[in-house]
Amino acid sequence: MNKLLGIVVTVSMLLFGQCIYADADCGEKFKQMVQSLKLDENQQAKIKTIKEQLRTTLKDNWERMKALREQINQQVQSDNMDTSKVDELINTKVQLIGTVMKAKVNAQHEIYGVLNAKQKTQYHELRKEWEDKMTKKFEECKDKGGNE
Repeated sequence: MNKLLGIVVTVSMLLFGQCIYADADCGEKFKQMVQSLKLDENQQAKIKTIKEQLRTTLKDNWERMKALREQINQQVQSDNMDTSKVDELINTKVQLIGTVMKAKVNAQHEIYGVLNAKQKTQYHELRKEWEDKMTKKFEECKDKGGNE
């Protein structure tokens, strides 16, 4: 049970700690992507629409995630934790995480579809750099004891 909860918390942090909620940072990252990939105005408009749709979906799910986190915390802090209720809350949270992951994958696929062949190659390189950076951050956190 503790292992599952640890996985849920870790995945939640990775999913919801991303740039979609940090508008100032996201604006910069989007500008960097536009410059790196040399997106034309039509591509920029299409990608902006995709990102706005994703942002709406993520914000809605963030509110649901927040409510679940509060309910789980209530159980943790109660004198008599209802383990069946905790199981139910965690299962709901896992399903919600899956929904969010699917929305992100779909958005990435839609963005990928907007790109030309050269941009797709550059996009792969940018994604690899980002994934390497995130892996490094995760490992540093793990080495500091943040994911025990």
